[in-house]
Amino acid sequence: MKNSFFIFFFWIFSFCITSVVVQSSELNFESEEILVSDKGNIITADNGVVIKDEDNLKISGEKFIYNKKLQIVNINQDVKLIDYINNIEIDASNIIYFKNEEKIITRGQTFIKFNKNYTAETKNLIFYKNTSIIKSNDLTIVKDNLRNKLTLNKFTYLINKNIIKGKSAIYVDSLKNEYVIGDIVADLALNKLLGKDVDINFNNNILGNKENEPRLKGRSIEIENDISFIKKGVFTSCKKRKDKCPPWEMSASEVEHNKKKKQISYKDAWLKVYDTPVLYFPKFFHPDPTVKRQSGFLIPKFSDSLNFGQSINIPYYFMISENRDATITPTLFSKNNFILQTEYRERNNNSKHDFDFSLNRKKNIAKFIQSSQTNTHFFSKSKFEYDSENFDSSIVDINIQRSSNDTYLKAFDLASNTPLIDDTTTLKSNINFGFYRENLFLETNFQAYEDLTKNRHDR
Repeated sequence: MKNSFFIFFFWIFSFCITSVVVQSSELNFESEEILVSDKGNIITADNGVVIKDEDNLKISGEKFIYNKKLQIVNINQDVKLIDYINNIEIDASNIIYFKNEEKIITRGQTFIKFNKNYTAETKNLIFYKNTSIIKSNDLTIVKDNLRNKLTLNKFTYLINKNIIKGKSAIYVDSLKNEYVIGDIVADLALNKLLGKDVDINFNNNILGNKENEPRLKGRSIEIENDISFIKKGVFTSCKKRKDKCPPWEMSASEVEHNKKKKQISYKDAWLKVYDTPVLYFPKFFHPDPTVKRQSGFLIPKFSDSLNFGQSINIPYYFMISENRDATITPTLFSKNNFILQTEYRERNNNSKHDFDFSLNRKKNIAKFIQSSQTNTHFFSKSKFEYDSENFDSSIVDINIQRSSNDTYLKAFDLASNTPLIDDTTTLKSNINFGFYRENLFLETNFQAYEDLTKNRHDR
């Protein structure tokens, strides 16, 4: 009977002390077992605790220590903070809540969920409740639900304005293009990103040539929704050569990348060869690397030859219809040369056609080309399927390869602009008939070869 009385008295005493703490600190502690010491100034729990304040803030963890005099709560192990008003969740191994200052800090690795669509990973976070600001001086990685990633130092999140600020940022978009930005401001409400001193390294894979290193530098960048604006931009796809200038580059007062239109546009653009301006374009545009079919300029190509000097070709792609398109590639040479090469493609239900032809006008280069003033070539590849009463399938293949002189294809490296030219020293023309049915097939092939390296009588 005596022991029961003391147990009852201790329970009443603990309950009263806990109630006083809740009222004086405006914090509510919920735990299976709360221990009170130091005349009620220290409250601890080792088997889980939930803490709530008057601002609809909830913190849960396995262990906690509350210093009533200093108004400091220290929570450890699997700590989760939920700010229901600002829609913020913070996970950490240790959180310290300075009630008098309305400041919350985390120790070690910290994970944040905010603004519904964003998550962040950082260390040693500081949450200022009165000013609604979250900060960290450690490296912070922010991700959105569109697979974009932002890595930055000196992370600051202005909760009321929905703005992220940072320095030495690296932004990687969903296409794996990398933006290295000095100072950055991201407005999450407007889906807008501002930065200065930007270096953009494009994903080599989507541009189709891993040997190139396409990149774009600019004084500033503005990304809003699906449109990027770069001021004082310089673009090149040449391989990096340490501190040397690239063989060619396109500089413009403004570069715009419209992801909806899938188009990159330039304003007041200069094409420079070894840092020397050679061509001016008031406006210039080409499809972005994700486009499969859209009319517009393609990325220029620069080359250098001992025989013909420096050259630049600027392809233009025409989408004629759903089943027909063409690429026109003019090439300018520094040594009085010009080539216009055109590739035409057509796809039908029962046939497909590919044609490639060129026209070259030259002057004073008879030393390298064995002809007069004009050179041409014509390559074609066609396939027809037609119905036959006696066969299940009937196919005709026709290939024609012609060149006006023997060294034209090789000298100007025309094979680099079309898949139709696979050999610059041998011309192959043929017509093939094929007839097929269940137990029978018949093929007839007529071929003609011409070895351009031999004289007329032996080829």
